[in-house]
Amino acid sequence: MRSAHRPIARCLTQREGLNALMGASIMLFVLVVQPANGDEAAPLAQCRLQTIAGGEQSEMRNGQGLMAVRRPVNIIATNYRRGSSGDWDVPGEVSGDDPNVRLLLLTPDGPLCVLLSISVNGQSFRATRERWIDDALNGNAVTEEPVATVDQPAGDDVEGTVATPIESEETDGVSPQTFRPAAALSRLQKYAGQPGIDVGRDEARWLLAQWSPGPTLLELRANFAMDRAQVAPLWAALDQNGDGKLSADEVTSAKARLRSLDDDEDDWVDESELAESPLIQSWTTFPLATVLQDTTDWGRLAALLRITCSNTAGEHLVLTKQLLTRLGVAELSQLSPQDLSRLLETTPQVKLRIEFGTQGDYETGLYMTELADEVASQSEPVSAAEDRVSLNLARSTIELSAAQQSNSEDWNGQVAVGAVIDGSPLLRRVDLDNDRRLSQREIESVPSLLEAIDRNKDGIVMLDEVPVPIRLVLTLGPHAHTVLERQSVAPAITTPADAPAAPPWFASMDLNRDGDLTPAEFLGTREQFDALDLDQNQRVSTAEAAQSAE
Repeated sequence: MRSAHRPIARCLTQREGLNALMGASIMLFVLVVQPANGDEAAPLAQCRLQTIAGGEQSEMRNGQGLMAVRRPVNIIATNYRRGSSGDWDVPGEVSGDDPNVRLLLLTPDGPLCVLLSISVNGQSFRATRERWIDDALNGNAVTEEPVATVDQPAGDDVEGTVATPIESEETDGVSPQTFRPAAALSRLQKYAGQPGIDVGRDEARWLLAQWSPGPTLLELRANFAMDRAQVAPLWAALDQNGDGKLSADEVTSAKARLRSLDDDEDDWVDESELAESPLIQSWTTFPLATVLQDTTDWGRLAALLRITCSNTAGEHLVLTKQLLTRLGVAELSQLSPQDLSRLLETTPQVKLRIEFGTQGDYETGLYMTELADEVASQSEPVSAAEDRVSLNLARSTIELSAAQQSNSEDWNGQVAVGAVIDGSPLLRRVDLDNDRRLSQREIESVPSLLEAIDRNKDGIVMLDEVPVPIRLVLTLGPHAHTVLERQSVAPAITTPADAPAAPPWFASMDLNRDGDLTPAEFLGTREQFDALDLDQNQRVSTAEAAQSAE
């Protein structure tokens, strides 16, 4: 592993409310004071936390968000994974001081071992529930905790009131939607206090998870990872014969094809004008992220790796070879559950630090702190936007982010993790301004993008050559499904501070506000347009207009 001594990419990480002077002081300290401990070195990349809107939560089915229902629903039981027995998976050996979570992320490039260091208000995310267990087992008074409210849709008699618990066989009368920590802890305290019963910490942790809405760490159900990659409207528009690949002729005619879809002739092609997208076979039908702990089904995971971590010719993918080398195994066929369980001790390939905060004086953000040399050796593997850090591999882009609600006091001692494949992978790479439509300038870039995607340079672009966007999300509280049910957009493009301003006449003609003037928008003569169009690409840009004005 290597630890960077200078940031490759940076973005906003300070919580709102920290003033500029404090931020400058912190940055000056980091730049001037070189830490002796590698773990404290400047991160490779960092981003701020995303903010989750409060209010109603929705259920998900096959990766798609459903309309919120009128009654409170068992959100956690619906969206998060239980063990094969139907009970919540709860690890035994847990320390309240340990902030680390290991997981194995399966990608089109092979498996990645990721270590997450998760803190809340400067402490391990496990500390809150472990403290609750201490109080219950020691007979301390159990203090009533705040109860998360459920916003009722318009028309109900009472809005924003605390929901009544729903009786459920799974939760023995305690609804995860209206979890009262004091109620579950009081029950645990009474149970542990009965004569002849000796309740240890491991058992107490397991009981608390079953009597409340799940354990400290919640894992998103695996089926959410599959559906969104099957919808690709831009690909469907370009693949005119529907054979699952883009021929040399289809690549050459891409610009003309897209421009012909502009039915309303407004110089934009939006998603409604793209060809109706068929369901395109995804590269995966298996879980993307598996938390590695003492309850992991190593035999099932080993079988999964043997099925998924080779290419169509049966050759091991690059990251698969690296994993086998770490475990001292030559072939996937030789990988045993015992071999795989050594991932709990091996050096991870990616290290992330996620800092949540429910109090204003704690800095928050997501930080990539270390990257294995074999991953970092790829060309420009890490980039950062304001709200995500991206690891750019050959066949996939791993987008890493974290989120919490603006008012997160009622997180109930839980953190959620989930991964999905995001949809429209080709459209995301073309629609750089994130407005869900293609401008003439973006259409102009399509052929060169397709040529770059064509890895074997045979003139034909196959679907599996399009890099797959995979989103890995951590949330404070059970909100990973809320973040991942919405399709993501490509990282936003920011305008340079020294970019020339458009002259007033340019802004008045640019009716569709795409930053370019086409001949149809230009109100002068054709000779004037050609004089302004310095690069003769049939568009007058803001820079060209400003230069001509000079």
